[in-house]
Amino acid sequence: MRYLTNAAAALFVVTTSAYAVSPSSVYFSPDEVMQKGKTLGRIERNLKRDGFIAQDCQIHSIYYIMEPDQQQYLSNTADCRWYKPHDGIGFETDYAFIKQEIMYDKVLNAYYEGQVDVTYTTVY
Repeated sequence: MRYLTNAAAALFVVTTSAYAVSPSSVYFSPDEVMQKGKTLGRIERNLKRDGFIAQDCQIHSIYYIMEPDQQQYLSNTADCRWYKPHDGIGFETDYAFIKQEIMYDKVLNAYYEGQVDVTYTTVY
């Protein structure tokens, strides 16, 4: 029999990037990136397949004092939480935290996916 405390017992981080911008991967708004983005969509499908349930997602705007000089720059970030309760093992729960960068391209006047980080944690 094992006795566990209320502490995170496992932590695993996965990072993917989607910096190559092609016309098929640009979107008209940060919301559209979150709804139709290929990298995030693939991660969410995998989480659903593994039994995770979406908890919430929030998009945060990045405000600059002056517009950046770069053609492409970080426009928004999004944070999403997923959870997966374990059946019959008390309070043990797996969590997946997704952090998505949303980039803006001045020339294309469009948004696209930036880096996506996924952190997995198990809480006992």
